[in-house]
Amino acid sequence: ILAQDQRTAVRTDKSCGALLEVRPKAFCAMQLFVAGHFASVLSLTPVEQVINMMAGLQAKIEKEGKDEATLYEKFGCFCRERTDQKSDEIADGAATVGDLTGELATLVSDRDTTNTDIASSESSIKSEQRTLEAENADWEDKVSKFNRDHDDLQRGKRECDDAIALLKAARPDGALVQVVGKLKSVVPLADALGYKSSARAMSFLQDPSSAGGLQNIIDIVEDLDQDFVTGIEDIQRTHLQNKHTHQDLVQTYKGNLDAFGVTLRDQQKELASLNEEIAETQKQLTRTQASLYDNQMYLKDLTDKCESKAKEWDQRAAMRADELGTISEAIAIVKGTVKTQADATSQSGHGQRVLLIADSDDELTAQTDGQQYKAEVQSLLAQSKSLLQRAQSGDGAAATPQFVQVAQTTRHLRARGSPRDRVVELLNSKASKLHSQVLAEVAAQAAAGDPFAKIKTLIQQMIERLLEEAGGDAEHEGWCNHEMEKTKQKRDYQSENVAAAAEEIHRLEARASQLEDQEAKLEHQISELTSAFNEANATRTQEHADNEEAVADAGEGKEAVEKAIDILTKFYKKAAKAKVELVQQPDDAPDTGFSGAYKGGQEENGGILGMLAVIQSDFARTIAETNKAETQAAREFTEFKKETNKSLAQKNAALTQTLSDLSETHTALGDEVQNLKTEQTGLNNAIVEWEKLRPACMNLGATAYAERKAAREDEIESLKQALCILADPAGAANC
Repeated sequence: ILAQDQRTAVRTDKSCGALLEVRPKAFCAMQLFVAGHFASVLSLTPVEQVINMMAGLQAKIEKEGKDEATLYEKFGCFCRERTDQKSDEIADGAATVGDLTGELATLVSDRDTTNTDIASSESSIKSEQRTLEAENADWEDKVSKFNRDHDDLQRGKRECDDAIALLKAARPDGALVQVVGKLKSVVPLADALGYKSSARAMSFLQDPSSAGGLQNIIDIVEDLDQDFVTGIEDIQRTHLQNKHTHQDLVQTYKGNLDAFGVTLRDQQKELASLNEEIAETQKQLTRTQASLYDNQMYLKDLTDKCESKAKEWDQRAAMRADELGTISEAIAIVKGTVKTQADATSQSGHGQRVLLIADSDDELTAQTDGQQYKAEVQSLLAQSKSLLQRAQSGDGAAATPQFVQVAQTTRHLRARGSPRDRVVELLNSKASKLHSQVLAEVAAQAAAGDPFAKIKTLIQQMIERLLEEAGGDAEHEGWCNHEMEKTKQKRDYQSENVAAAAEEIHRLEARASQLEDQEAKLEHQISELTSAFNEANATRTQEHADNEEAVADAGEGKEAVEKAIDILTKFYKKAAKAKVELVQQPDDAPDTGFSGAYKGGQEENGGILGMLAVIQSDFARTIAETNKAETQAAREFTEFKKETNKSLAQKNAALTQTLSDLSETHTALGDEVQNLKTEQTGLNNAIVEWEKLRPACMNLGATAYAERKAAREDEIESLKQALCILADPAGAANC
């Protein structure tokens, strides 16, 4: 019944350790019975001894039941606490898995969006590249066409110049064939281009005689030549305009490509960052899921084991309850029928027979030295009982000698090396050797003459107390080792983090200094490029104005020379054709000094016209060379402007990127400084925890623990040896 009550208490009580407060009345009664057992042992009959033995067994069973209940309660507490702990960890892990899953989904969505943005940027770059390639191809076509047209016009001008030179340098009849041959190759070109001079030239080719005189032919060729010169200037001007337009478009497209490239790089950086975050989140999710699975498996295994242990406890408790019921029933029978019959037999004169049976049992068991000692003790007890009965009857004089005799006999037994003496000697020796107060106390109790059963109980209690102390000491040592190692790891981890943060700050500071130097360098280079371009642009503007003025001046001079040539040519042509009728002069008339029509200074005019032609050629050459120089200067300035703008764009882009990197570096530096403070605080906390643990753990030390453990084991071994001697005096030599 008591065991069943204990089992019910263990299964229903939710407070760990509550069973330790249970004090069953039957167990308390057993304790009182054991305490008074030695006081009344001298008056016990064999029947009462049997009853006491069963009661002792019953008490032992009840004690074992209580001890098991205490241990099971601790196990139940462990099951409940660990179940609650793992359930909380599983709930937290499931929540964390949910959070990480959601976070991972968000990151994946962001990555998909970034991939879409990257694809869009790449598409924009390809489209802009195709547009740039198309513009370049179109420009190449225009350049090819310009080169063809320019070559044709230059060829036409050269043919015209050659024809004019032939006409002016040779006799008209001899040069006319060559001039016609040259004009045949260029007049169709002029006609195709719609030049007005082509009509007269075409008519001349069809009928050279229709042109009139040499000067008319020269005029036709010169008009044609002038149209070619104008055509060359027109296509050059148009080509220059197209080139400027092309360069502006190319610069715009390249600027767009650079902007798209910057956007694409930013998107790629964001994608790389997202991929890192996804990998880290996936890693955390995997670890959390693994931890959650481990906790779930642990909880399942724990539940199975706890339930199995509960079933085992139920069986043991039920069996113990049945056992106690059986013993109680037996005790009731002995106390009832057996004791009644024994008392009746004693009162009817059969007591001597009972005593003889007891003596016979003693003689049968007194075969060894230990058994003989037991028989002597039984005899002394019987004598003590007789003395007590006599003292109660008033025969004090007779009682005194007998009591002295008992004491002397007892001392005689001790002098012979009794178990008590050997136990006292053993415990005193071990207490002195081990400096053990525990062994000394037990030796004092044994030497005081306490009954053996009490000494055995005391020794057993001492052994149990030492075992409990050993368990507590080992548990404390394990706790200290765990906490010290955990704190040391935390301290080392925080120290590594502080060193890493400091190293990262140093790297970021060096990076910031490098970027600041780069920023200053780029700004200086941009300033120098801008200044150089502005200076070159001003120089080019002035040069262009000077060239235009030179061409205008040369043009005016050329026109004036051409006008002079035209006037002289017309006059001398006309003069050369002058004719007069010859009149016979009278014989007696004086000589006038001339004869015939006057044709002017044809020879001198030829030299004059030649010189004017040279001057005209110089003006034309000045115009051509100035235009050529202007074209070359414009082309070189355009190339310079292109390269300068390209360099400025690159350096401005580099400056923008440098400023962005510098801002990011400053931000990262601030974050890392804050991280260093956080890690330093963590390190300080770890050091404080370490210092707190030192008084409780490090002052004891592994050596002190080992010494305490060895001393305690020696004490336990000495107590067990003492128990062995008391339990089997005859075999004390084997203890």
